[in-house]
Amino acid sequence: MKTVQLLFIAMALVVLTGLVNKTHMPGIPGTSHKVLSQQDKEDRNKQIALASVKALSVGQVENACKDLAPDVINYGNGNMPPVKGMDKVKAGMSMFAGALPIDKTENLIAVADGDWVMVWGEWSGTWRTDMMGQKATGKPFRKKDVEIFRFNSDGKITEHHSVQSACEIARQIGMKMP
Repeated sequence: MKTVQLLFIAMALVVLTGLVNKTHMPGIPGTSHKVLSQQDKEDRNKQIALASVKALSVGQVENACKDLAPDVINYGNGNMPPVKGMDKVKAGMSMFAGALPIDKTENLIAVADGDWVMVWGEWSGTWRTDMMGQKATGKPFRKKDVEIFRFNSDGKITEHHSVQSACEIARQIGMKMP
């Protein structure tokens, strides 16, 4: 009889352990991470990428950076050295958002493949404040670009790449590149 009871208890523990590991149960330690399907991860990552792009488009740098991993790397389009670390990436974003605010964002489309999300869109703005030792020209810019993000398993952005050259925007606004 004791063997049957112990066997029953052991089976109950196995079942409960399986449920706890796969289910989000608020207030119960060890159940805070729901197992996401690949589609769920891709959908989550697309939402995060779009939210980041939209926040930066309206000058909300803090919101744009809230899902960056601490060791994020911004590769840009590869013309300049990568920027490594959340604080440096955030500082660069703040400088550009302040000097070259976006006036209009259009036609955003997000596509995900595994850990990667690409956001295509059209952006326009004006060089409004001095930047990098140069006086603002007040000239407008317009770009079509693809912002490419890589995510870790926690939904944090670990890499950013872009397609459009910063030289093209500089040409439009009359900025001399270093």
